[in-house]
Amino acid sequence: LNNVSHTITQTMIILLYVLFWLCAPVPVSTRVDTVFRKYIMMKSLACLGYGLCVGTLLYTLSVDLAVVFGMITMVFNYIPEVGPFIAMVLPTPLILLDSRLQHPWATLMG
Repeated sequence: LNNVSHTITQTMIILLYVLFWLCAPVPVSTRVDTVFRKYIMMKSLACLGYGLCVGTLLYTLSVDLAVVFGMITMVFNYIPEVGPFIAMVLPTPLILLDSRLQHPWATLMG
């Protein structure tokens, strides 16, 4: 329990540090600032589009919490390499254990 508390505390400190850094960035050239802001904007649009597609697909397949999984997918898509994989695995238990679905494996394969 102490280890979990320490991890959560460290994560919150890092998130606050990043938030303050993004709100008041270190002085850099205008070109670097412009490129960074454009990258964040494009990454955000791509993550939003991906999250909307996943949420729509899950909603179409009658999966509970489709909107929540779409938002989680959008947020996790910011994490390079492993984020989309984690977002893909999260709804799996809900799909497999949902007794209302006729064929959960077919739903899982989408």
